[in-house]
Amino acid sequence: MIFVTDIEREDILCTLRASIADRARNGGGVQIGVIFENVKIRRIAVITITGTVGAAGKYLVTSIPINTKVDAVLKISFENNTSGTNLALIAGTSAQFASGTGGTQISDSGGPGFQFLTITDTATLSGLALFVRRVVGSAASNFTLVLD
Repeated sequence: MIFVTDIEREDILCTLRASIADRARNGGGVQIGVIFENVKIRRIAVITITGTVGAAGKYLVTSIPINTKVDAVLKISFENNTSGTNLALIAGTSAQFASGTGGTQISDSGGPGFQFLTITDTATLSGLALFVRRVVGSAASNFTLVLD
């Protein structure tokens, strides 16, 4: 039995789902009891990253590849804040970041004022790094990235 106080319910349920799936794959059973006492509903932290894509034409957002084992929804809002340029948010390998080519574009940007929303499963990003690449223009380009 798990006793829980002052914790986000979704965090527990994601962990329990992963545990159930693991045991089911291995032919085992799971018996779960959870007591929620004095639970405070609170919003999971939203992370805002601002950066500038400089002369190199790329900006590394995650310093190491993403490592996740739990399926969870990730909402990403991406905005280019510089006129005359276009940026792309890319999920790719460290080699793709270094070369400036390849990777999977997960969001695009228009000019200032355009925010684009991407909703994805964290499992699709596991093992990849996030980076921003300039695809149009040559000026230093400021961007805002919000992860929720």
